[in-house]
Amino acid sequence: AAREMVLVAEQGVLGGRNRLDPTWHEMLNHATRKVNEAEEERVRSEREHQRVTQLCQEAEAKVQTLQKSLKKVIVKSKPYFELKAQFNQILEEHKAKVTALERAVAQAKTRYSVALRNLEEISEQIHARRLQRLGLGRAPPLGAEASPQPPGSELEGTQGTQLGAEGPAGDTLSVLSLQTIASDLQKFDSVEHLL
Repeated sequence: AAREMVLVAEQGVLGGRNRLDPTWHEMLNHATRKVNEAEEERVRSEREHQRVTQLCQEAEAKVQTLQKSLKKVIVKSKPYFELKAQFNQILEEHKAKVTALERAVAQAKTRYSVALRNLEEISEQIHARRLQRLGLGRAPPLGAEASPQPPGSELEGTQGTQLGAEGPAGDTLSVLSLQTIASDLQKFDSVEHLL
């Protein structure tokens, strides 16, 4: 491109009526300077290319020499490096499994804590229903502490009917929740066993 600029400038200077036009001379000087800079850069690049090529050839010669002199050692050590590559691959696979198991454990722990919270809520609901049914601040005593009730007592009758009416619904809810919690605990135990 710089050489083309020089040609254009020379044609402008030679072809013009006024050969002393400073614009053409300035353009010619600028184009000549660009040609000289490009030539210097080309020479520098050639020298650098020759230097790097020489270094590359020396390195290849050294590699060839080392391969010839260390051929027995290379053959003996080759199985080690092949095994190392295999073990590294197995290690990466195990790391991926451990990461997956850790994720599963974290999810199981989250489900476990949610299940425990749900169980606590269910327990509180059942306790509140019992207190509501009995109309007392405290549940009646059991076993030897319980005072015998007369056969036609109102408390026994209300307990029987209310337990019969609301008991199964509460029991069904708690049984289903307990089954869910039990299955979550089994999954959690199996994941922890794998770790």
